[in-house]
Amino acid sequence: MHPDGGRDSSIRSGARPSGAVSYRGRYKARLTALVVDEAERSRGVGALLLEATEQVALDMGAPVLELSTSNQRQQAHRFYERHGYTQPSRHHRESVAPRVSTSPLDRPANDPAAEPAGA
Repeated sequence: MHPDGGRDSSIRSGARPSGAVSYRGRYKARLTALVVDEAERSRGVGALLLEATEQVALDMGAPVLELSTSNQRQQAHRFYERHGYTQPSRHHRESVAPRVSTSPLDRPANDPAAEPAGA
């Protein structure tokens, strides 16, 4: 268990890992990763991981389990929909980190580095 109350779990097929899952949360659990080895897909490994995660969420007292997938992961969308997951909302994101530009046009007029070479 992690200090934030999260947990990690994995399933092995013989000596090699087949899938791994991480979850965080207390009142609303968040599935942060569900990964199944490509060779093990369509063999029930993902369903076992998801079922185990749902049980852990309940054991933690979280009645809701949420997750995110990128828009282009259509196969993952179908997997979750087959298991009863819905898309109740959309999430939006914007990077708020400072943008770094090397263009002299983006520098303040009083910046000595903005003057053309040889001026």
